[in-house]
Amino acid sequence: MADPKQDFILTPPSDGKAKIVRPDQAKMEADVAKLEAEVKQLDARVEALEAEISARMAAASSNKAIAQEARATFNELRAIQERVKKEKEAINAAIDAAKASGKPSSSAAPGAGADRPRYKSEAEVDEAIARLELKQSSESLPLPAEKALLKQISDLRAVKQTFRAAIAAEEKYKRDKELADQSWKALQSRLSDKIAEQKAINVRVTEQRELLNKLAPRDDSIKTLLEEKAELKKQSYQKRQAIRTVRDEFYRLKKAFYEWQKEENARKDQERLLRQLQYQKQVEAEAAATAAAEEEEVDDSQPWAAEIDELTRLIHHLSKLSAAAAAPAAEEPAAAAAPTKGKKKGLRDDDELDFLSGALDARKPKKHTVVKQKGLALSLESLSLFSKYGLAPPTEVESFPSIIAALEEKKAQYAVMPPPEKPTKAAASPSTPSSSTPRTAVLTPYGHGLVATVRDDGVLVVNMSNFGAIAYLQQSQVRLVPRPRPKPQSRA
Repeated sequence: MADPKQDFILTPPSDGKAKIVRPDQAKMEADVAKLEAEVKQLDARVEALEAEISARMAAASSNKAIAQEARATFNELRAIQERVKKEKEAINAAIDAAKASGKPSSSAAPGAGADRPRYKSEAEVDEAIARLELKQSSESLPLPAEKALLKQISDLRAVKQTFRAAIAAEEKYKRDKELADQSWKALQSRLSDKIAEQKAINVRVTEQRELLNKLAPRDDSIKTLLEEKAELKKQSYQKRQAIRTVRDEFYRLKKAFYEWQKEENARKDQERLLRQLQYQKQVEAEAAATAAAEEEEVDDSQPWAAEIDELTRLIHHLSKLSAAAAAPAAEEPAAAAAPTKGKKKGLRDDDELDFLSGALDARKPKKHTVVKQKGLALSLESLSLFSKYGLAPPTEVESFPSIIAALEEKKAQYAVMPPPEKPTKAAASPSTPSSSTPRTAVLTPYGHGLVATVRDDGVLVVNMSNFGAIAYLQQSQVRLVPRPRPKPQSRA
């Protein structure tokens, strides 16, 4: 027998990409924490240098009173500068909040787009209703046209009812938009004023710093401290950039890992689907081979065994009835003296022959239909057997010998009769698998289904689960339904 896996065409999944390892989030967080700690150390050193530089400059001033006054003014200006900076940040936060909440737009206005009525006023709606009512009253219309006309009138009346609400909603939208625009403009105006104020205070701070530098004596150590401060600020900026780079690289690797994982899961699903379909095709081929072998075994035996068995049992039953009818007549008065409840006069062939009276299954007793013929009661099953073999049913006990002889002749004919012609393989349904064949549960574009078989060209024949239909799909159009995971057992 040919390999069942090669009897049909299936597309194997392509080789997966190189494995991408999940990035270590704990390592990334540790690296970021280390860099942030270094940034904090650098910032603390910068603040210490600023304090030391200020102290040295203040101590070395030739005009102490002027230097102190300049220092006080400088500190006041710095405080004002910080206050203005915070106010500016608060305004920016308010602007960001307004952006986040969403400014009204014309596309969100009530009645905009396809929902806006095509009538400009209620008068136009009334005119349209009047024209339609005039048409209804003055013209003879068919029933479908009149129903459509009434539907249009009803829709126009509904438009009239909602027209005022739409206009009111549109006016409310305009008011809300105007208020939002005013609030937005007010925030922008405040921000512009605050930026101008910040620029002015920055100029004053710069001028005051230049004055302090002029009052401070020439000291090379201060210059060294200033250079060290600039270098530390540069290092702090580089560390912050390194933190951003580490995070960006981690998120890039994480995204690449998730994409690879998604493709790998899809590839594994295709592999599982291919194995399921191959296994199902193999089982179908084995079932077909087994059925063919059984059919060959049946061909070697008697092809008319069922008919011969029926005739044998019918002959045996009639012989028993004939023997019962030939019993001594002395037993008849005794039997008549003690009749059984429910019994009728005459012989009933369903009293002795279970398979003719329908009593094959003792678990489901059947109600038998009996036909009387001149004192002899025959069941419909008995009459159907006589009709099947072309014999007239007996009407009296005296005709039993001739009937038994005819049945023996029929039995002899079936014993030598050639077997019936076999149905061709083309007449059998090739896409009807055995009920014991395992089914592959798949998810199709139309819902869940079970793969009935795989055609030789690779097309999957799928029986849909949600509705009675058969879908013919390619392998790439279906996905294997994942098995449900067992629930973890709770500990006692």
